[in-house]
Amino acid sequence: MVFALSLKIFWRELKSGYLNSSLFSLILAVTIVSGISLFTDRLEKALSLESAEFLGGDLKFESNEIPIEEILEKAKELGLVSSQQVLFASVVYSDSELQLSSIKTVDSFYPLIGEIELENDLGKFLVTEPPKEGEVWLDVRLKNILNIKYGEKLGIGDKDFIFTNSIIYEPDRSSSSFAFAPKAMINSVNLKETNVIQPGSRIRYSILFTGEESSLSLMNEYLESIKMTGDEITILGDDTSSLGRAIDRSGNFFLLAGLIAVILSAFTVGISSQRFSRRHTNYVAILKTLGMNASSLKLFYFLLFLYMAVLSLSVGLALGWLIQLNFVDLLSTYFPSKLPSPGLEPIFISTATVIICLIGFVYPHVLRLLKITPLSIIRKEGNTLEKSSKLLIIMALISFYGLLFLYTNSVLITSILFIGILFFSLFGFVLVLTIFGRKLDTGLNAQSPTSLAISELKRRRFSNSIQVLSFMIAIGLSLIAYSSSTDLLKTWENSVPEDSHNNFAINITKKDIIPINEFFDLKKLDKVSFFPITNAKITKLGKLSSDGQVPVERNFNMTWTYTLPSQNKILEGEWFSNKSSDGISLSEEISERYELSLGDRVKVTFLDKEVETYIQSIRGVDWESFSPNFFVIGSPHLFENDSSTYITSFFIPPDQQNIASEFMRTFRTVSIFSIEEIINQVKDIIEQVSKALQVILILTTISSFFLAFSTLQDGFQIRLHQSAILRTFGAKRKLITRSSLLEFSFLGVVSGLLAAGLAQLGLYFIEKEVFEVTPQLHLDIWIIGPLSGFLIISLLSIFLISSIIKKPPKSILYGE
Repeated sequence: MVFALSLKIFWRELKSGYLNSSLFSLILAVTIVSGISLFTDRLEKALSLESAEFLGGDLKFESNEIPIEEILEKAKELGLVSSQQVLFASVVYSDSELQLSSIKTVDSFYPLIGEIELENDLGKFLVTEPPKEGEVWLDVRLKNILNIKYGEKLGIGDKDFIFTNSIIYEPDRSSSSFAFAPKAMINSVNLKETNVIQPGSRIRYSILFTGEESSLSLMNEYLESIKMTGDEITILGDDTSSLGRAIDRSGNFFLLAGLIAVILSAFTVGISSQRFSRRHTNYVAILKTLGMNASSLKLFYFLLFLYMAVLSLSVGLALGWLIQLNFVDLLSTYFPSKLPSPGLEPIFISTATVIICLIGFVYPHVLRLLKITPLSIIRKEGNTLEKSSKLLIIMALISFYGLLFLYTNSVLITSILFIGILFFSLFGFVLVLTIFGRKLDTGLNAQSPTSLAISELKRRRFSNSIQVLSFMIAIGLSLIAYSSSTDLLKTWENSVPEDSHNNFAINITKKDIIPINEFFDLKKLDKVSFFPITNAKITKLGKLSSDGQVPVERNFNMTWTYTLPSQNKILEGEWFSNKSSDGISLSEEISERYELSLGDRVKVTFLDKEVETYIQSIRGVDWESFSPNFFVIGSPHLFENDSSTYITSFFIPPDQQNIASEFMRTFRTVSIFSIEEIINQVKDIIEQVSKALQVILILTTISSFFLAFSTLQDGFQIRLHQSAILRTFGAKRKLITRSSLLEFSFLGVVSGLLAAGLAQLGLYFIEKEVFEVTPQLHLDIWIIGPLSGFLIISLLSIFLISSIIKKPPKSILYGE
């Protein structure tokens, strides 16, 4: 009986349009959440694939000396596919030229991910296999230096190779080894024949892995257990390179955009649920009068919610899929390849959104309805729905927080937005009540539009306060979305300027510095800084172990200088003052990871020397800058050594790349390599994110508009009878229209100002904690907020009041 009745009433309300508001709110919520979630899920997977391609696999292990057979056997046991590489330095020679370069040997499984782009006399093409036995591939710079043609012989050690192709692009470009450049690639089968690797040779081994996530996790644990000093493990998602950080930051942008959509959808459903409960007051009275008990009523509304959930999910997911297809089509030129299919998470989030919205925002109203007696409803004894609202508030807040956490899976982001919205909601509520808290004069005071508007603002100060909060949320979150797609994105773009250093030079000796500067002056390149570089191991001194020493199990790139690098900032302590009391400076990451604090005594081992000193400062380092960065910087008077080599970075304009080849011919022992590929990757990601955010901003604005419309519509339903009474007593339509316009224009301006404050506070924490950039004062939102509030709320109020005054007073008063 309950099932049939619920289905009948649901169908009747659906046909009559009474469910339109609540159902449309849920459909909009699912559409926005699923559309953004499906799109961002696919885009993040595409970016993750790019990251995997950049890394060369899902997991990478690098070492100077590793038990290769044991690792490969372990990988096979776990069902992983692996590829082994060896990187070392050697002189490469043609008939007329020779050059110190990096030799990379690859096995038959290379590349694990992605394709290699090559070029020869026939043009450019893609391959998914390594060089054949006896072949060598060179990067373009090395080809130009050696002045060699395709098909000619080239020597590496005791072995002659045939030069067949130039390397334009290779998947695994993220090697942290800055040891040698430019590059030659050969098959690992030919490595032994070269006789280049001898006892004492400097070699870097690398093994790449792909496979299931669970197996990769086990492999990572195994590698951690055998890891030695100097070994490095990089797993997809933990990439600290510039590209890895760019992908992480793009994920934050999409997360923020989707989160705003979730909040707006939740508030829209919450507003609509009030009308739902008011309309169902008489239903409950009639059903109780007919003998339906509480358990049957609960089942009745459970079934209603189930129908609403199924319908809203079906329509919303379909619309969401179409929206994300439009996103993909719009941005197709910015994607390097076809986007992967989405996973189940977006569908789960959309379903959970509907369930949480129904339980958290609609069902508490129903519970209150069930407690009301039929007699009190029939007699209309006060406003029965305004009592016992504690449960409603608590359920709404819990559901709201849970919804945010479900979507973000981040306590930090959830708490920032939740507390910010709650604080400004209370502030705005109290502010409006305070402004119109004076004692109200008797009557409506309908002598003029202004006096009637002021009277209404005072009379409805409680409901107006609620509306201001809703408008504030709609406008404030739209402002956050707007600033994210403009100011925050601009800050990110500015971090990769057009003249970012796109080349590194290493193996520079002290006597090379002056000639290199003269070369740069001759070519009219910018002045550069030279940093001495060496590997150092730090040992903390103290009573932390039986022998009083706790080694940091890793070698760090270290330099020494009296000048603080431009991309560094002192967080604790002070920079060197050119005194004998100076010590060392550590990056913030190393300090936190190894629990090294300001003032700790340490022993630094480098170049077969040991220096005991202390930690003088902790630095924040901009690792996204394309300049030499160091975990450890020492005072020159402690570490300066004539035998160290130097590193520098510089910018070569794209149309003057021949300078790099000329540089390598001039300075044979200096190695130079380009990071142009990495810079272009980061710029491409920024461009993709920018285009996606513009589309998401449009959808978020539509959602905000609907929230404001739902709020106004809910308020205007209460004004129907008042409008009819005023017109019955002779009030003109112009009076009612103008007074409503003045009233809601004022509410729009107040809401806009509060929204600007909410957006500024939210952006402050988002910039500081999420994107880790310097917070800014966004002056534009303080103009856009009040202005948009005034225009949008005014226009919507005119539209709604015109629909009210078109109805004859008699039809409203008699409920016709």
